[in-house]
Amino acid sequence: MGRYKQQLLTSTAYWQQFSERELDSAVHGIVRLLGVVIVYILLRYLLVRLLDSVLGKVATRSTRFQTLRGLLASILSYILFFVFAVQALAAVGLQIMPFVEAAGIAGLAIGFGAQKLVKDVISGFFLIIDSVLEVGDIVTIGAVTGIVTEMGMRVTQLKDTTGRVYLIPNGDIGTVTNLSRNAIVDSIDIVITPMEKVDNAVAVINTTGQHLYDNEPGSFAQAPAFIGISAVSATSVTMRVSISSHPNDLPLRAMQLRSALVSALKQGGIELA
Repeated sequence: MGRYKQQLLTSTAYWQQFSERELDSAVHGIVRLLGVVIVYILLRYLLVRLLDSVLGKVATRSTRFQTLRGLLASILSYILFFVFAVQALAAVGLQIMPFVEAAGIAGLAIGFGAQKLVKDVISGFFLIIDSVLEVGDIVTIGAVTGIVTEMGMRVTQLKDTTGRVYLIPNGDIGTVTNLSRNAIVDSIDIVITPMEKVDNAVAVINTTGQHLYDNEPGSFAQAPAFIGISAVSATSVTMRVSISSHPNDLPLRAMQLRSALVSALKQGGIELA
């Protein structure tokens, strides 16, 4: 029997059959793997298109549905990738059950290390359900203020006015200041010379603010108006003017109001300091 095996192993025909068999097996595995990859890509594409078609039109009118669409896309991507990984292992001839059993045994140990992940996912779910923040909102989380550009299973993405992008784990989100739910009230200062009559300047300021409010509906939440004098010196009088607008528009509206006031005060013969 030993001599027979030795003759068989040294036989050219045996090795030729062995190589053909292994080659066929490898080709078959590659074809199956390519099939799994193609199906995965098609399913991912179809799921994204389905979400866009079902929630896309609603999301354009509601930022909450836009946020929900991003979260669902993230969840479906994780699930689809897990299924793809299992099928890819089966396609190359690896036994799936040992991996499943090992995952089940290691799951308890991994679970302790994944507490942060679970916390992030659950926190993100309740952030959306409670409508704490939505895509497009301007929020302050900790020391970061920016626009919510994306909400996923684990992280919320903010972009500030300089273009910096912040990825904040949902589990780390504590106190949230949402600046988009109501108009923001701010103020600007106009400095005039102390020789000018304050009453005349107040009249010009209030008239100009009311004019802007009446002629640009929606730009200002309320008419800009004189609040009071914030500082007085030997060379100047600082007059404070209120301004209220949406957070996204506030910087632009402040510049618009300042320009209009400067022009109006000059036309009224009031000298700026």
